[in-house]
Amino acid sequence: MKRHLLLFAVLLGLSGLVFLSCFNPVMYPATAQAVNGPQQPPPRPVPLDGQFSDCVRDVREQFKRQQFGMIDQQARKARTNRERMPGGYWKLNAIYTAVSNPEGDVRATDGQWEDHIAELRAWVTAQPKSITARVALANSLIDYAWKARGTGFSGTVTEIGWKLFSKRLAEAERVLTEAGALREKCPHWYVLMLQLAQIQGSAEQFEALFRQAVKMEPTYYYFYRVKATTLLPRWHGQPGDWEKFADVSAQEVGGYEGDIIFFLIYTHMSSYHDLTFMNEHHQAWPRLLAGFRGMEKLYGLSPQRLNEACLFAISLGDTQTAKELFDRIGNQYDLSVWHSIQTFEMFRQSAQSRLTEPKPSVRTTTKDP
Repeated sequence: MKRHLLLFAVLLGLSGLVFLSCFNPVMYPATAQAVNGPQQPPPRPVPLDGQFSDCVRDVREQFKRQQFGMIDQQARKARTNRERMPGGYWKLNAIYTAVSNPEGDVRATDGQWEDHIAELRAWVTAQPKSITARVALANSLIDYAWKARGTGFSGTVTEIGWKLFSKRLAEAERVLTEAGALREKCPHWYVLMLQLAQIQGSAEQFEALFRQAVKMEPTYYYFYRVKATTLLPRWHGQPGDWEKFADVSAQEVGGYEGDIIFFLIYTHMSSYHDLTFMNEHHQAWPRLLAGFRGMEKLYGLSPQRLNEACLFAISLGDTQTAKELFDRIGNQYDLSVWHSIQTFEMFRQSAQSRLTEPKPSVRTTTKDP
């Protein structure tokens, strides 16, 4: 084990300068204490692989053509049938990913954001009973609020940045309140309400919303990711809190789905840390592997999930599983996981060399009669 950790540290040190320069900032709502406290690290980019990518592309085209009714039908079907994609992604989340932000995300100008939000408002007007339209609008307003504030320390935010942040969040809350009164309900509504509760710093409100959310749809794993983030020490938690939450959540949901939620909490939390993240989580590997295998059995896998599991395996010394996953990945490496091609190749070579290196021979001695 010590030899493994030493090798991991050497590899990490060699690759550190490369991968630290490769983080891709994305628009993603931060949490309560990030508003006034520490800078929020950029989370992992949205997974754009396989069927998820295809769905995002198709729905964006429909949105451009103002085919709002068609998008509504797809979202309603995705909610009703709990449609999932390879990698465990919810199709509903892919639909919101497609319509909640202008193409280009963080590179979009204020004008592009305003045009996009105007289209979402037109959708709400055209389909006043559509919860999908209102949730998409609120999602966009929250992300646009964070564009005004930025993700840095509070001292870096301008006065006008604070004003725009508050104004856009207030509108998002109003839109969500209106959406909550509609007959049709949506699990993603709770994701956004939980994010607003984080920003407002209301622990009691957050917990009440979380309980309602998991009661409505216990396998919509995005709820769990939001709560796990709030349990980081940089926000409201203490060391070990989010890990305990992941354990409890897996046990409460149970079965394959519980293990999958456990795996997906860990993949999300790894985006807030560097590649040494798993060094302190060796005890989690059996359930992480169970979650990965369960996901493959129920939904199939995507390139990102293969890469995530592979990083966990090589980090925790399961060389056999890591080699299997590296072989399955081939050239479909995911830079949102490895941060650079160089890092990916070094870890792959490490797995190969550990399997092929000769085992130490056992020398026996005999005593003279």
